[in-house]
Amino acid sequence: MTDRPGYIWAKGFISRQQLLQIGVAIKDMPTQSDMRAGRLWIRPGNEADVIRPAALVDSLSGKRYPYGGAVFKWPMVNLSPKMVRYIHETFFDFNWYAEMTVQTFNRASGNWECYWVTARWPDYSAEAEMVAGGYSNFQINFVNGVSAPTGPSLQISGSFGGNFTIGSTGIFEFRVTNLSTSPTFSPVQVDYAYPDEFFHYGYSVSPNTWKVYWSTDGVSYQDLQLYPASPAQIRHLRFIYSGILGSNQSTPAPLVYVNPDVGGEIENIFVLTSTSDSNEAGNELEFLVLVQGSPFPSGFNAGFGLSDRGFSAGFAHPPFGVPRTGFSEGFSNAFGARVE
Repeated sequence: MTDRPGYIWAKGFISRQQLLQIGVAIKDMPTQSDMRAGRLWIRPGNEADVIRPAALVDSLSGKRYPYGGAVFKWPMVNLSPKMVRYIHETFFDFNWYAEMTVQTFNRASGNWECYWVTARWPDYSAEAEMVAGGYSNFQINFVNGVSAPTGPSLQISGSFGGNFTIGSTGIFEFRVTNLSTSPTFSPVQVDYAYPDEFFHYGYSVSPNTWKVYWSTDGVSYQDLQLYPASPAQIRHLRFIYSGILGSNQSTPAPLVYVNPDVGGEIENIFVLTSTSDSNEAGNELEFLVLVQGSPFPSGFNAGFGLSDRGFSAGFAHPPFGVPRTGFSEGFSNAFGARVE
């Protein structure tokens, strides 16, 4: 999960993960033209670190309960008039209240906490002090506070099939699922690096879903519609999904076709990344596949073969110009010879 300390805010109700990606920290707000003589954006006063229930209610049985959500305030200090205007325009749209997501420090817990709140613009006569041509103790009050959701939790899953035999075609399938109630807010990316023993054969995606890119070195990527001179150049694939994944929604499942070139157990890893993702677990999908040897493992299988069905020979078939160590095709020529 992203960790970004500081007093951060953004308009609207969003997840904590999205706030930490797109929210504005007080200390990073832009310089205004009247910020002279040492005026800076600085953290609110110490009262900002006190978070409490809006009210306590006593039941008839004598029990006491919190009511009305969490409340706290940010007493802004040393503000110039244009600094005040910037806050009012940017976060309140010149209104007197706004729904926001904010991160604030809780001195009692010792943690940065994230809330959905209603923010109230200060009453200039009672909640702000005129100081040195500007304002101090400019109290922005937050009410109806409830903890913001953590954010999307993405997981990659999949399967494999086809024929993992030298010279044949194996198939991988994967999909990404959002396991949380918070929708994604940024693209989902899945990377696959071909192991040395595999060659690119093709891929399949549903229209208008994933965009696919290829690379030789895993650094510089090109749209796969700009196909290379030889598929042997394709050593990495990158899939990017820009749609929004809601609660428990999954992406369409692309297929990746590979040609095994060496036998044995071969590891294949698909790696998921997204700034939307608040969960670091479940971001790798590993397939350990057993590649079987070719029926013609050493060229012409020690020469030509005679059988009671005739004369047979195998030959190397390098699809798309990719060399093979075994045979991927064979042919028979019935000469009528048979073994005595």
